[in-house]
Amino acid sequence: MLRLLEPRVERPIQEVSRSSVHPGHRGVLASLEFGTLPFVPLRLFSVSQVRGDNPRGGHGHRQTIQLLLCEAGSILVRWDDCVETSGSMLLTPQGPGLLIQPLVWATQTYTAPDSLLVVLASHAYDAEDYLTADEIRKLRLSADPVR
Repeated sequence: MLRLLEPRVERPIQEVSRSSVHPGHRGVLASLEFGTLPFVPLRLFSVSQVRGDNPRGGHGHRQTIQLLLCEAGSILVRWDDCVETSGSMLLTPQGPGLLIQPLVWATQTYTAPDSLLVVLASHAYDAEDYLTADEIRKLRLSADPVR
């Protein structure tokens, strides 16, 4: 059974700057040093070829921390901690990434046809880690959030 890392995270969403971005005549080289992350990535996945009218995500995680990076196009990320904080951010290839803590519901809308999202995750895939907005709200409001 999975356990929550923290019942309440003070900063459920954070911008994460890339270590360096070097545009040049041969293209753009962007890097991110893993030592600057607040977790050790155990999984990497990418999402591409998504129609703009078909948002992705629509869930949160019990334990997993994710860093979302846009590598092509642009992606609008909307998030909600299901209790007090919500917002959105447009991700672009040369802009910062978005660190999403556990117990945050999020969606991604691909606003350009060539958009590519790369995600670094703190945990391997586990279907039990996925949460709906109602489940997040209940866990955040419960007196004993560890499950």
